[in-house]
Amino acid sequence: SCIKVALDFVSPENLHECIRLTNEFRYLPKCHRAKEDKLE
Repeated sequence: SCIKVALDFVSPENLHECIRLTNEFRYLPKCHRAKEDKLE
């Protein structure tokens, strides 16, 4: 699977939290609502 993260919008103070959330997102089931392809 592929996860896109826009690092230019992540502050240095929040980098570790962003990495943690990205790793959590990666393990969600494919049918999970958060896995939908969407623009925000």
